[in-house]
Amino acid sequence: MWCRHFVGHGGDYYFKDWHAERDRTTGLLLQEGAHDLDAIHWLAGGTARTVTALGDLAVYGANAHRRSGPQGPRRVQDWFDEGVWPPSALRDLNPVVDVEDITMVLTRLDNGVLTSYQQCRFTPDYWRNHTVIGDEGRIENLGDGIEGDPPVVKVWNRRRSGYRPEADRTLDAGTFDTP
Repeated sequence: MWCRHFVGHGGDYYFKDWHAERDRTTGLLLQEGAHDLDAIHWLAGGTARTVTALGDLAVYGANAHRRSGPQGPRRVQDWFDEGVWPPSALRDLNPVVDVEDITMVLTRLDNGVLTSYQQCRFTPDYWRNHTVIGDEGRIENLGDGIEGDPPVVKVWNRRRSGYRPEADRTLDAGTFDTP
């Protein structure tokens, strides 16, 4: 099982205020990724027993020339600009940026399920995806209701060769109940 969480506006949301400073936050993996990790445990029916994780400050940390001086309290509405792309074009980053902008976690759960989680704060898109593969097929969600993405669950459970985006069964949000 794996989860990918892409945060296309990660620089605006996390690296222009106190979220960027390790001394002021638990880091983005615990602050934001904890929700995805909880969902993985719930969906897989187990808890992590073995964990390997790593992260990097791959994009937002190496750009001191884009940082601004000390500043008072700021609100997202004061600096968010959806039109700024790529992440290297962002300006007015927090004076201190030492929290990872990409993280990866591999776990073995107590029931033997292997999981993978990736969170990236510099992708061009903003969405998350959960995929579960078992001995009877693969199921995954596409779209999570953010920005008009209708949530869909797709099931592939027939053998095939090569990539084929058409699923064997597709369920939209009106087809299934959520707890």
